[in-house]
Amino acid sequence: MKKITLILAFLTCSIAVAQKIKVQGNVLDAASDNAPMVFATVKVKGLDISTETDINGNFELSLLNGDYVLVVDFIGYESAELQKVNIKNKNVLLEPVVMRSKRLSYDLATIEEQE
Repeated sequence: MKKITLILAFLTCSIAVAQKIKVQGNVLDAASDNAPMVFATVKVKGLDISTETDINGNFELSLLNGDYVLVVDFIGYESAELQKVNIKNKNVLLEPVVMRSKRLSYDLATIEEQE
């Protein structure tokens, strides 16, 4: 009986230490008066963890305690990096991320036709 109690106590402690914490945020489109961006990708840099924003531009990740860099991507927009997202034993609500569209690096009027 003592062994079972000890094993259960150990498992309970290890689960409590390894709890995942919610990181929530919102992604907005600067070109559309800060309208929510649907299906923007939010990734944890260096890890294989990612999610997409919902119809309201909201996202949620579950992470362990530590420091992370989050990368927000959307086709046709400049990537945004959120540096030093610090997770310590409580849920985190991030400031909204405002995405800006990419600027063309060339002028379409000056491209010549090739024969």
